[in-house]
Amino acid sequence: MSTSPGGGREHHGFVAPVLTVVTAAAVALVLLIGLLAAVGKVGGVGKPPPETLVAAVAEEYLGAWERQDVPAMRALVADPAPAFEEVTAGVAERLQVRDARFRPGPAVVGDDDTATVPFEADLDLAGLGTWSYRGRLELVLAEPDELPPAPEVVAGGGEVASGEAAPDDTLPVGAADPDGPRWAVSWSPATVHPALQEGLRLDRSRARPAREPILAVDGAPLTGPDSPSLPALSAQLLGSVGTLDEEAARARGLDYAAGDVVGVSGLQEAFDAQLGGEAAGEVQLLGPDGTVAEVLEVFPGASSSPVTTTIDPRVQAAAEAALAEAPGPSALVAVDATTGQVRAVANRPVSGFNRALAGQYPPGSTFKVVTATALLQAGITPDTPVSCPARASVGGFSFSNAGGEVLGDIPFRTAFFRSCNTAFVQLAEQLQPDQLRAAAEGYGFNGDWELPVPVAVGSFPEASGPVDHAAAALGQGRVTASPLQMATVAAGVASGAWHPPSLVVPPAALPAQVLPGGVAPTLQELMRLVVAEGTGTEAQVPGVAVAGKTGTAEYGTGRPPRTHAWFIGFRGDLAFSVLVEGGGFGGSVAAPLAQDFLTRLP
Repeated sequence: MSTSPGGGREHHGFVAPVLTVVTAAAVALVLLIGLLAAVGKVGGVGKPPPETLVAAVAEEYLGAWERQDVPAMRALVADPAPAFEEVTAGVAERLQVRDARFRPGPAVVGDDDTATVPFEADLDLAGLGTWSYRGRLELVLAEPDELPPAPEVVAGGGEVASGEAAPDDTLPVGAADPDGPRWAVSWSPATVHPALQEGLRLDRSRARPAREPILAVDGAPLTGPDSPSLPALSAQLLGSVGTLDEEAARARGLDYAAGDVVGVSGLQEAFDAQLGGEAAGEVQLLGPDGTVAEVLEVFPGASSSPVTTTIDPRVQAAAEAALAEAPGPSALVAVDATTGQVRAVANRPVSGFNRALAGQYPPGSTFKVVTATALLQAGITPDTPVSCPARASVGGFSFSNAGGEVLGDIPFRTAFFRSCNTAFVQLAEQLQPDQLRAAAEGYGFNGDWELPVPVAVGSFPEASGPVDHAAAALGQGRVTASPLQMATVAAGVASGAWHPPSLVVPPAALPAQVLPGGVAPTLQELMRLVVAEGTGTEAQVPGVAVAGKTGTAEYGTGRPPRTHAWFIGFRGDLAFSVLVEGGGFGGSVAAPLAQDFLTRLP
């Protein structure tokens, strides 16, 4: 049983453990005064019925109990026992009561100057849950000299603190007149709980299950003493655990207590309930010798279980080793093309911002895979003649090729593997903005991936005009993507269908999006040409068929602009993307890192 911390109400803090107060005492006292005013002057002919006076005392006592205001409780008790304070405060401390709520029932007054008020109690026990039970207040009608100083009520409204000089129109809570007897709680240990008797005490037990590890896709542990050393994975995806203090435990909710070891980041935090389970415990009635005389409440808890990720330790190790040679902040993501399962997530530096999953960068010419998808679907073929001049103008804005390259009249396949910007800008004029956006969304842009850790889904905004449309076709303008997003683009080409990425097994049940008919085989061939004889030759691995696409993405306002270096590709069913922030040209910076990564794979 658990409740959210705070409960949506404002609380008043007192001695530890703190109990919150939501008391109807003030309302009851106002009603009492209104009744007194209606029937006549205090002490006059029309006295309130005893049930009203008893109810007012019960409301005041339970309200003070909620606040754990022991002095205020004592002031409402007839002839308080020596153990009153110890028992009242001790129960709250031993049970670790975080909040308490009491709801009184109707007062019943007997013929012998006694009364009873049943109540329902809800005690929120830190780290266990809410313990609910029924109790009963016994009350007696006692003379003033037999009672402690009592809270007093001003007939015109308001309350006078005990011990203060009171005006003439005041009366103690539970009194029909200022000088007469008043109702008070006849306290015994059973007032706290019906089973609590002299010599017994309430206590609790609590135990949490052992925390389970996070596993690799093959079942090998990724956390714990037998886990491999993969610092980038641990820092950026698996996360860490920590020990809660009292403040942090309260913030987490009623299921947590100070001293609990919990996940504080990454998958450790996202799957904390599964990895750590839920504590089991009991509310116990202990005898004089400390043995359990009775179990009053059982909290069954929940067992812990491991979380199996999609990570392949061998692929992850290769990714981390390859990035060790990167010239600056960088990321590498690898994805199984047939399932969308993420096999590796690596960053350099290994801690801090998770650029691999949450980075938002212009994808540059790697996005030409998406644009080519729209063009092929619109009827362009690898043999379609295109022009690759040094510059192409759209809406008065001039687009150029890297280094001012001019290829002249060439087939579309050459424009792709040589990454000719001006050819793509001209071809994009044949596409409607909706066609390009549909192609992007076919690769997961503008989607919702439902992953357990923060990720940046690729963004492809609606074009604001011809220049924005042309820039988007080159992966520039307002288009952004993470390395994870672009790895899934390569994976979509490799398998012929785009699969939403997943990080744990089994993944969320999200459907794959099949690429338009005939597009995938053509794109696969075009991407192989990029590595075989185009801008990505530095990604070649002897004896291995590698397909890819380079990207050099401009960013910032400097002249000349700085560029991110990209390379996306696939080898068999393993797709990947490499990003080097501010690294320069994708073909000369990111492609060699991809080659290093692939060479290290088994």
